[in-house]
Amino acid sequence: MSAGLGTGGVLITSGYRLWLTASITILLFSVSLSSCHKEVSETAQSGETAYSFEIYPTALSLFPEELPIEKADIRQAQPASLNRPVGGTVSHHLLAAEGIDLWFQSLAVYGKIDTFIIISPVHWATGGAALKITDLPWDAGFGIVECDTEAVEFLSESVPLNKEREAFHLEHGIGSLIPYIAAYFPGSRVVPILQREETLDTDGLGDLAAAIGELVVSNPRTRYFLMVSADFSHHAGIETTGERDSRTESVLPTLLRKNLPLMYSDNRGGLLLLSEFLGGVVHDYRLIGHTNSYKISGMDKEDITSYFFTLYW
Repeated sequence: MSAGLGTGGVLITSGYRLWLTASITILLFSVSLSSCHKEVSETAQSGETAYSFEIYPTALSLFPEELPIEKADIRQAQPASLNRPVGGTVSHHLLAAEGIDLWFQSLAVYGKIDTFIIISPVHWATGGAALKITDLPWDAGFGIVECDTEAVEFLSESVPLNKEREAFHLEHGIGSLIPYIAAYFPGSRVVPILQREETLDTDGLGDLAAAIGELVVSNPRTRYFLMVSADFSHHAGIETTGERDSRTESVLPTLLRKNLPLMYSDNRGGLLLLSEFLGGVVHDYRLIGHTNSYKISGMDKEDITSYFFTLYW
């Protein structure tokens, strides 16, 4: 298998199978780290919990010898538009590592991003508040990615976002993307947010979109990007996956709120947040890639997950 896609960006020399192996291993490894959750205690501050770790691990920090990443020169690439995208969707399944890599390559040609606001569905820590945030840094394996603590505090004070630090431990919806951010956008900070799909808080997401908009306007020298960590059709065969993806592909270019229920995704809340953040108007749209787990692996054709990689202006 080749070392990556295109001429630049993160080159995953061990291939996507090692990424997948590492991701699964991390989840199994979390059992041995469960004591960190047992040590969590409520602090005096309402809505905030203590966390026994000071930094979150990622696949590369746990398995650096298996997953070398090399940052290649992409400065020769030309952007498709002089305007810069403000949001987009990217998979958090490391089986789709090549698609993730290509998406980051496509985004990086538009220049530096100061802060990534990442919204992911909750995969494991399903208790607690519907919307969660953290201010702890992440170990990308070859560098530390810090949280934008000022933005975290602003959003926490503006909307009902609980600081639940333990909920982000080994959350692949965030952690899978951190090494790419560190490689393509060194020095960038993150604002990680988790939302619970089964109790979708549409009012809270609308308030959050407004608060993010206010944050952007209040800091004109800071470039923000709203990253929706999302996968699409789940647990279906080829025909059903194709039908679902056709509906999704018809909605993505405009991302109108009234059409969002037609889409099949594990992060409907994130898509709603992006739609609200864009003010219901998409000025430009790029589909960077569309694939699925069966096309990538040739396995489990009755249990397919699909992936869309997009950018919005």
